[in-house]
Amino acid sequence: MATCWLLASLLLLASAAGDESVVTGRPAGCQARCGDVDIPYPFGIGPNCSRGEGFEIACNTRNGNGDLVPTLAAANGSIHVQSLSVEQLPEVKVMLPVAYKCYDSGDNVTRRFYGEVDLNNNGVYRISDSRNMFVVIGCNTLSYTQNGNSGGSNTHYSGLFYTGCVSYCNDSRSAQDGRCAGVGCCHVDISPGLTDNVVSFGPWTRGFQVDFSPCDYSFLVDKNEYEFRSADLKMDLNRTMPVSFDLFVI
Repeated sequence: MATCWLLASLLLLASAAGDESVVTGRPAGCQARCGDVDIPYPFGIGPNCSRGEGFEIACNTRNGNGDLVPTLAAANGSIHVQSLSVEQLPEVKVMLPVAYKCYDSGDNVTRRFYGEVDLNNNGVYRISDSRNMFVVIGCNTLSYTQNGNSGGSNTHYSGLFYTGCVSYCNDSRSAQDGRCAGVGCCHVDISPGLTDNVVSFGPWTRGFQVDFSPCDYSFLVDKNEYEFRSADLKMDLNRTMPVSFDLFVI
């Protein structure tokens, strides 16, 4: 079985061996920034500018203001990079979308999105279990995240890991700002080593609550980057959340 080492170990060993290029040796002519984000080596933009395909950053996407934003070239889908760090604790911080399921007063589903992310084509990234949590927002809401593929080894479940929680509230006044303990909001830790994510919602009656809680929401988020607000019971469906990735090489 291949042994996974943190990128920090790679940098330390390479530095000790005198190979400074791993830390500072961006090839000549390679772009050092994308928008307002620094791109430190071993990350890089374009062919032959990074340590390998898993470290390649794309710089061809623009945000709503027309500014360039970096994305992970190795991921399936457009995952915006917020920051990259290779000093002390190697970290990639990205913005991931919020999953949702919305209803009308007749309990019919009007909109849905399950927040599917698959980021590890090249064996570099893991969703950090120490820095992130899974959050569920809504009233009468069950949601869970499914990760990995059992490959048929389990006849009852298609995934390898399942994590979730239940959130409930009686009315619009039940949920309180700053509290995420089951009333309007709940949160749980996630399993280690995750490289993908897709969300499911429970089939519970919701139509009678749409005036103050029209949708169920769930998302991964950095533990230090989110605090519940009761206004989030009517969250913008285009909202994204900051999520921290650990870096591994095989």
